[in-house]
Amino acid sequence: MNKDSVLYTVLFSLGVTFLLVLPLSVANELTKDKVKENQQVASALSILQAMAIPADKNDAKSVIATFDALDKFRLEGDKLVTVTTSEVREAERLKRPYDPLYFRSKSGDLATWAGAFTGQGLWGNLVLAVGFDGLISKFTGVQVIAHVETPGLGARVAEPWFLNQFLGQQVPSSGALAFVNGSGAGDSDKENDTVDGVTGATITTKGFVATVNSAVAQMKQLTGGVQ
Repeated sequence: MNKDSVLYTVLFSLGVTFLLVLPLSVANELTKDKVKENQQVASALSILQAMAIPADKNDAKSVIATFDALDKFRLEGDKLVTVTTSEVREAERLKRPYDPLYFRSKSGDLATWAGAFTGQGLWGNLVLAVGFDGLISKFTGVQVIAHVETPGLGARVAEPWFLNQFLGQQVPSSGALAFVNGSGAGDSDKENDTVDGVTGATITTKGFVATVNSAVAQMKQLTGGVQ
């Protein structure tokens, strides 16, 4: 075949493309179940950590089992209605997952609540797992599930020093936390109504705190309507 012909060029390009794509396709097929498991574990771990429930991130089965044991609720009208783990799994399989989901852990009369809440950062959505005590009077934790913020600036809202501010932080009587330009080490006072912002990332910090405050309002309204 004439190597200068159009046919040769087309066939050669197709052959090279096939050789490049085939290994990627095989690798994707072999790892897709593991990737799905890793995504489930990461999401479950965020919820558990926001609820201050111990979980070994290196033990995927334990994380999933602990997550599956949580009470789960979906929103129906203006009330939370119980759904089972099997119903959640089936909805995921059918690619019609319940969104949003809310979670509760109970030990005697003590309850912990959490949910995944979406707000706006500088470049896109901030998805946060926000946890509360049973009375929605204190935060049990906040974790970042997903963000697209700038590394070294807005992305610092996912760093421990920033997230640790919410662990045990009281929910203000007004329901609204405010952020201040702090030292960069985080606000350790759990009784005030403020958290330190990220220096140079005002829009991201405002979006983060607004999402947390929205979570407060939602949970205060919804947890009185559990069936």
